[in-house]
Amino acid sequence: MRPPESPASTRRHSEAERTDRWVVRLGAEPWPAHEVGGKANGLVTLARAGMRVPAGFVITAPAFKQAVEQLVADVTTLAGLRAALASAELPVALVDEVSAELANLGSGPWAVRSSALEEDGADQSFAGQHRTVLNVASRAGVLDAIREVWAGTLEERALRYRTRLAVDAVPAGIAVVVQEMVQPDSAGVTFTRDPTAPRSDEAVVCAARGLGTRVVGGGACDTYYIERPSGYLRRSDLNENVLSPEALGEMARACERAERAFGGPLDLEWARVGSEYTFLQARPITGDAAQQASVWTNSNVGEALPGVATPLTWSVIRRFSRRGFERAFGTLGLDVPADYELVGSFAGRVYLNLTQFAEITSQIPILSPDTLFEMAGGGGVELVRHVYDKRDPGGFLMRLPATIPRIVASQLAMPAVAPLWNTLFETWTQSFFARDLEPLNHEALGDELDRLDRMFDLNGEFMLACASNFLMSYAVVREALRALGRVEVHGREQEMLRGLHVPSAEAG
Repeated sequence: MRPPESPASTRRHSEAERTDRWVVRLGAEPWPAHEVGGKANGLVTLARAGMRVPAGFVITAPAFKQAVEQLVADVTTLAGLRAALASAELPVALVDEVSAELANLGSGPWAVRSSALEEDGADQSFAGQHRTVLNVASRAGVLDAIREVWAGTLEERALRYRTRLAVDAVPAGIAVVVQEMVQPDSAGVTFTRDPTAPRSDEAVVCAARGLGTRVVGGGACDTYYIERPSGYLRRSDLNENVLSPEALGEMARACERAERAFGGPLDLEWARVGSEYTFLQARPITGDAAQQASVWTNSNVGEALPGVATPLTWSVIRRFSRRGFERAFGTLGLDVPADYELVGSFAGRVYLNLTQFAEITSQIPILSPDTLFEMAGGGGVELVRHVYDKRDPGGFLMRLPATIPRIVASQLAMPAVAPLWNTLFETWTQSFFARDLEPLNHEALGDELDRLDRMFDLNGEFMLACASNFLMSYAVVREALRALGRVEVHGREQEMLRGLHVPSAEAG
């Protein structure tokens, strides 16, 4: 890393505290993720953990936002916007700050890389989706590379990747990292845990001589499987025998240090000059959850959405389902792990993750998977019974004193509140669709659509709250009959509910 900042650079740092900061130093001080993006944050975390990172700086996302806002009114197509970004005249203040930072770094060459706001996250990596420009030798070349990275966010490949991940089609923003260009003897990628066996104690190291482009591009390279934390080589697939046993031991120790800093398994990009590693990127391994067996079903949701969901429908379902399920389960005193994906889309159809539903509800001691699946109106319990991890009910039981009054209040209030909400929602939607939206300008139309989003989010949360109330009521009745009734009474709880008229259940 670079030496401590000079007084002049400290003044620039203070000026950068304004909301429209454009250039910040890549050092040991963290910057907000919404300004510098995932890649830059990963580099800062590595540096703070004492690992070698090339010196550099970041052109922040607000600079990209301003450039797009200035151009978007003058273009009518995506290709036109890409072309305009690639040749945009950069603000004088931005050019001056970039020039000052380049002078501070030295004579070059430099590497110019993307750092999108969603990049290198726990849910998606965006690996290889954005531009990287290497061996840039001049200030003019760096400015051109910045424009190239900006324009690359609007390429069809990156936009298709975003669509598959169900994130916004338009990038939320992108920062650009400019660093000293490392000229390595060897380079590669290390998975601090084998992605195909994330619970093992092995790291996987892929290495090749020279730049790491051959490794990243899937070319021939050495692959080492090393034991953590000793660095012992268990097996290998060698092409050039790039790394010595000592180098593998150093990498094993670096894996330990990096995982402590990030709190989980990582995909590390590195370069080795002489006997020292320099780390170029760190991102969470995003494939772990996919390696674990999960059972998905559309036996219930498929009745409401029997066909292929449109992208608009899926975007609405995906957005409110996470918050809605968290709220519904939270009402019952249950935790929903941050990495759970309860609703998914396969070939355009919406599915529920039965495995994760079973794991979450297993916190309730009286609720068996059989009861849950019976209430869900579908099968699959035998498939799930041996592939889900039963969770400790301790947290649920500790929260019961606060949970029970909330559940009772919701149960008592819902019969009166539900008809009122239904009337309110119908009145509001009729009023909305009766309005003539054509006279509204873009800003006013955006405000109206935001209100529409909020109303549908509230409706979704309300529907899931009703479902959680019913789930709890049914479970209590079922288990009470099992505990208090005779054998012939248990299992006949559905007869008690046959008087209910539930149109959405008729298809089942």
